Amino acid sequence: MLHIASLKRTCIACPSQWEGVLEDSRPIYIRFRWGELSVRLGEIGLGVESAIDAPDCFEWEADGGIDGYITIDQVCGVAGLRIPAGYSEPAPDFAF
Repeated sequence: MLHIASLKRTCIACPSQWEGVLEDSRPIYIRFRWGELSVRLGEIGLGVESAIDAPDCFEWEADGGIDGYITIDQVCGVAGLRIPAGYSEPAPDFAF
């Protein structure tokens, strides 16, 4: 399980994406678009760009229903991530 120390949602949908840092100081990039979730990890001491450019360390494809929006709780459930206690993000201002 990867433990996230800090996380920021950078896009709410199409794609849903987040950037952050793991507890071991590696940058993390999470993206969900067209029903495909990818998690990428960068190198310690480098910025999130190293994670964006890295190969996927985790991939998952949704089976219908969702394709451009996913919650961080759903991401954590399928990818085995742990977010910081008390992390919250605003609800989307659109309906599905």
